[in-house]
Amino acid sequence: HGRIFSIDDESLLHPPKLTWKCPDKPRDDHDHTELDWLTASEYEDIESTMNLKLRKLAQLLILSKKTVVYSGAGISVAAGIGQASRGSERKGHPHFQLSRTAAMPTMTHYALCALASHGLIHEWVQQNHDGLPQKAGFPQELINEIHGSWYDPSNPVVKYSGSLRSHECAWMEEAANTA
Repeated sequence: HGRIFSIDDESLLHPPKLTWKCPDKPRDDHDHTELDWLTASEYEDIESTMNLKLRKLAQLLILSKKTVVYSGAGISVAAGIGQASRGSERKGHPHFQLSRTAAMPTMTHYALCALASHGLIHEWVQQNHDGLPQKAGFPQELINEIHGSWYDPSNPVVKYSGSLRSHECAWMEEAANTA
């Protein structure tokens, strides 16, 4: 559950339930030998634990002077966008699109945009190329598409064997240092 909860809070938190068991590593292209416990299994918090975490998150968002969201592929799976890691949604998912560019934003994209419109999120570093935050209404000038974009010719998608662009890296580091 992380280190943000007090000892009193810890007694109210329950272990997450296993929703998909997989003994394999999340990805074949990364060596995680030092993390023997790390598998592609998926978990879900029970409702009372999730509600406690959401209340804590709301408190932190209100207190924060600068909140930066850092998201990856999992945020777009419900839109039918595949991910590089193993997951229960990879095969046979009813939402997978024939065209990645036809995908629509998820509830998470819209929720993050709503938080931004209320001044609670100030920047978004996105590893995805899908443009879904922008389709949901997140301002382009506040999103760092660190691995490139399908929609921005000035920010081509970075292949696994490539290097990140220096502008996006510097922007991400600045966001982390000032958040």
